[in-house]
Amino acid sequence: MARLLSSIIGHDEQIRKLLEARKQNHLPSTFLFVGPKGVGKKAVAQALAQALLCEKIPTACGECGPCLRVAKGQSEALLMIEPEKTQIKIEQSREIIEFLSLKSMTKARVVIVDSAETLNPQASNALLKILEEPPENSFFFLIAPSSQHVLPTLRSRSQIVHFAPIDIESMKKKSRAPEWALRASQGSFEKLANLLEKGELESREEAIEFVQMWLGHHDAYLLPEWKEMIKERTSALSLARHLALIFRDACFYASGDQTHLLNPDKKEILQKMAAIGEEKLFEVTEQVLKLEGSLLANRDSQLLFEEFWIQTCPVPIQEVPR
Repeated sequence: MARLLSSIIGHDEQIRKLLEARKQNHLPSTFLFVGPKGVGKKAVAQALAQALLCEKIPTACGECGPCLRVAKGQSEALLMIEPEKTQIKIEQSREIIEFLSLKSMTKARVVIVDSAETLNPQASNALLKILEEPPENSFFFLIAPSSQHVLPTLRSRSQIVHFAPIDIESMKKKSRAPEWALRASQGSFEKLANLLEKGELESREEAIEFVQMWLGHHDAYLLPEWKEMIKERTSALSLARHLALIFRDACFYASGDQTHLLNPDKKEILQKMAAIGEEKLFEVTEQVLKLEGSLLANRDSQLLFEEFWIQTCPVPIQEVPR
């Protein structure tokens, strides 16, 4: 059976309310699904599209022709709109208009606009005209990180549904990822997948090695292996992100809170970091976040990391072995 609702992890209350409205034919024509990236907003929209198009029951049977076509991504009654590179353009809004103008043999038509925050002004205005007078039995699902990312005119014509990060126990039903990865994903399957990529796993271990060097001696930033870590901008940015998570955990550890650690398998290094003291760790964590921001602004990675090291390294220069 290809019933998409059966594969959704979490968001039980949101789905319950949406299905109840669907059963009673009280479903608005336009929704704005907001919440963190990778928590399943688009998956819920696709599952609801299947329910709207099902020939048998209002909660989707997963067996009829329309249900199967939606599950396979081949439905003539469902249009998916996603950014082209970094924007959703006017041509894509025109595609929606054309899609809705064609004669349909289906009971409804559904448009899902993923990353609605990337709609450029022209595309937003064209879409707004459609939402002001939507064709009968047409449904729109706009997906964005938050309602503030979407133009007020679009927001005001949508019913906003909030999606929270998925809890770890729910994620465990679908993934056998290690505990640290589930915690560090912060409720996002997309982030979880990224964390488990080979490059990210290597970057995480490099971040631990970086901290060990940082705790070891002041001049470690002059070593070839240190420079190797940050010579590529992409790897330097990934390193900075993992450092931010590790220093964040060190702050919790130093405060006596081990229940909110995102890297619970690295308690040995966190204990060493905690010895520096909470105040120092908070200062360094702020510096790591600034470092990440500067890297995103395309500043020189090696220079940035050298500045960070010199300004934050807890080992005084006079203690360096000679």
